[in-house]
Amino acid sequence: MTDTLADDLAAVVRSVPGVAAIYPRPGFAQLARSVIGTVTKTTPQVAVALSATQTRVELDVAVGPEHSGPAVARTVAAAVLDHLAARGAPGPGVDVRIVALG
Repeated sequence: MTDTLADDLAAVVRSVPGVAAIYPRPGFAQLARSVIGTVTKTTPQVAVALSATQTRVELDVAVGPEHSGPAVARTVAAAVLDHLAARGAPGPGVDVRIVALG
C-alpha cells in the first residue's frame, strides 16, 4: 500500500495548479524512524511514514511564478489530506514547505 500511496500522492500534488516541482525533504527517514518507528517508503518526491495510528506525509514544493506560495501550500495540504482520508489512512498529517518561487 505505501509504495502506491507515495506514488499516488506525488500525482495528486503534481495536479495542484501552481506546483512547479516536488522535492524530497532531507532527513525525513531518520526523523520518522525516531518519532513513529517505521519508515515505509521515501520516493524522490514525497516521503510517507506509516504506523498503526499515524500517516505522515512531508514534501517540499516549488511554486510557479503566477501563483501564491501560501495558497498553493494550503491547496496541496488539502489535496493530500483528502486523498489520505479517502484511502482510510490512520491519523493523516501533512507538512508542505515552499522551497522555491517562480
